[in-house]
Amino acid sequence: MRTSIQILTLVFFFAVNFFLVGTNTASAQASDTGILPEGLKIITGTVMDEQDMPIPGAEVKIRSTNTKVQTDFDGKYSINAKDGDVLVFAYQGMKTQNIKVSKKTKIKVVMREDYREVDSIVYGCCFCTGFHISVASEFMFNY
Repeated sequence: MRTSIQILTLVFFFAVNFFLVGTNTASAQASDTGILPEGLKIITGTVMDEQDMPIPGAEVKIRSTNTKVQTDFDGKYSINAKDGDVLVFAYQGMKTQNIKVSKKTKIKVVMREDYREVDSIVYGCCFCTGFHISVASEFMFNY
């Protein structure tokens, strides 16, 4: 039973990952052709913390749309937006930042810690089945 749940969990995560990677690849291929709908431009940049370290996995979203991307391992991102759009930068434990797109095509964001967000509680539960045997050394040498 336990292994079947583990297998189903793995299949689920692989399916979600395949779907997300597939959609990101399609959008990357569309931007590689250099053809964007009128008014859109490619905004690139990096998301860093206060110590100038990259933040991988930060979310970059265009407000009031479903368009969003995540930063890579080096904190870099690329998103298609138009002038006037508001980019929302978010990451767990950091203050969310909103930046309005203007003529710039490169935007570097420095995120600051939000101490109110650090109070998150993570709870886990584990059910163990079976039995455990412990043998003390004094019992082993008595025989």
